[in-house]
Amino acid sequence: MSILQIVVIAFMACAAIFLIYAIIKTYGRGEQSVQQRFRQVRATMLGAPSEQPITTSRERELFPTLSRLMSGTEYTKRLLNDIARADWHLKPSEFVGISLAAMGVGAVLFTLITHNLLLGIVIGLICYYIPKVLLKSATARRKAALESQINDMIMLVSSALRTGYSFLKALQVVSKEMAPPISGVCKGIVEECQLGVPLEDAMVRTSQQTGSYDMDLIATAVIIQTQVGGSLAEILDSIGETIRERIQIQSEVSALTAEGRITGIVLVLLSPILALALSVINPGYMTELIRDPLGIKLIIGAVVLQIIGYFTIRKMSTLDI
Repeated sequence: MSILQIVVIAFMACAAIFLIYAIIKTYGRGEQSVQQRFRQVRATMLGAPSEQPITTSRERELFPTLSRLMSGTEYTKRLLNDIARADWHLKPSEFVGISLAAMGVGAVLFTLITHNLLLGIVIGLICYYIPKVLLKSATARRKAALESQINDMIMLVSSALRTGYSFLKALQVVSKEMAPPISGVCKGIVEECQLGVPLEDAMVRTSQQTGSYDMDLIATAVIIQTQVGGSLAEILDSIGETIRERIQIQSEVSALTAEGRITGIVLVLLSPILALALSVINPGYMTELIRDPLGIKLIIGAVVLQIIGYFTIRKMSTLDI
């Protein structure tokens, strides 16, 4: 075994360890610890930058140099907000480190397989953006799950308010009776208020963290009721009615645009299925395309055009309501 092969294997092993660590850290932890919640609230109350968390002896930085380089930048703030919305237990420096590890593994692996440095670099760049795609997908799934529970949460809070409960007590009921992610969101608001954060600030921070328009409506209603007065239960009932009407309209729009979405999926899957069928029926036909440098360029171009076409159709079929 040559020295180059040993270096490549060692590099890929280190990158694989980082990726496994990320998976364990992301999905192995559930709720935030009390110390983490206290530090987060303390930073909010004192106006400390949230992208510079306080670390203890038990909580060390995995990439301290990268964390120092990223500290205080706008990219770090946006990335920290996206990670919080996805409910991933990662630091921005860890996410970037994992992305760089994935890029290195992809570039080295495909360069060794294809003996083409340009193709290895292209694949490496694609692998770098895979964690970002997964993060956006996790954010969208969590947001959709949260918004699907908001209507039930409003009904439960409104009923609790009519029986004489305070708003915080009603949120405690939601955190105990309903499933995640809405239970975790309500529990976070209650814990922050118990630590001394004003209810208005806790609601605003939660609406910004979730990125949900419905949560923003609820936060606005609570702030107005706190400052002006009135029946919060009736206000929440009106918001719930608005949310139900919007869900109905979204269902109708989804049914009308289903044909366009299916067309995009069929167009994307048609080429790889056809290529697989030709490889089985006539292997020599596809082999020439892969061996020829021009054929590889045509494959890359086709993949790029397929991706552009899919996202164009998806954008045309998506309406914000």
